[in-house]
Amino acid sequence: AISYEGKNNLKKSKYYFEKYFNNRKQKEYIPQIAYVNYGVLLICMKDYNHSYIMLDKSLKVNQYQYAESYYYKGIYYERVKKTDSALINYKKALIQYDKGYREKDVYNEVFNELYREDILE
Repeated sequence: AISYEGKNNLKKSKYYFEKYFNNRKQKEYIPQIAYVNYGVLLICMKDYNHSYIMLDKSLKVNQYQYAESYYYKGIYYERVKKTDSALINYKKALIQYDKGYREKDVYNEVFNELYREDILE
């Protein structure tokens, strides 16, 4: 799904994300970043209601609430013209980022990697 999203083949990416989520057993763990990446894809596809659901789920999956979840939720709120809510989520993203709660790999850039400058912008 991520590879197709990176190649801008959004429909095929969505197909594989849905296949991934649908093939998981009910109690099987789904990583928080999977919900975030799917939410980002749905924002790109202008499926705002479903993107909100995925980003909201990403915040409930793990005790460590990733900055990415709040950042992309902020983008969601911007797209639906709720700037106050967007600002609140950007502030939360910055707090979580500064605490180190973000998707990172010291050796490689991760897909949809978030940088502090992105949040501040």
